[in-house]
Amino acid sequence: MNHPEPVTGLLGVARRAAAAGAAVLASRNGDALEVSNKGDSGDWVTAFDVAAENAVRNAITAARPQDTITGEEHGTTRPTEPSGYRWSIDPLDGTTNFIRDIVYYATSVAVADPDGVWLAGVVHAPALNRIYCAARG
Repeated sequence: MNHPEPVTGLLGVARRAAAAGAAVLASRNGDALEVSNKGDSGDWVTAFDVAAENAVRNAITAARPQDTITGEEHGTTRPTEPSGYRWSIDPLDGTTNFIRDIVYYATSVAVADPDGVWLAGVVHAPALNRIYCAARG
């Protein structure tokens, strides 16, 4: 498909969104966490998962209100007139590590075009001070 959206612009949105989620995770002050189980054994969720997803969604929606967003904590939201672009987010990839105060966790954000071709993705690991980015082309 010929991409009407510049991939560099999508990557910029992904970077900003991942940074917003990572900032929430970085705000953890070492206090004990309230942890819930989402149903499956070992499928943990904290208030940080939810807050980070909200931050990521807000950043994407501010830049691209017509895009569909699928997240681990809130499922899929579709705008009334969707663009066809689809974002996939994991606001806290590595919740078990985060709970145990192990530094290997990140916010992950990726976007696909209307044909399902992945165009850009970002993994932002705040405790490691690392950002990994990729874009098609």
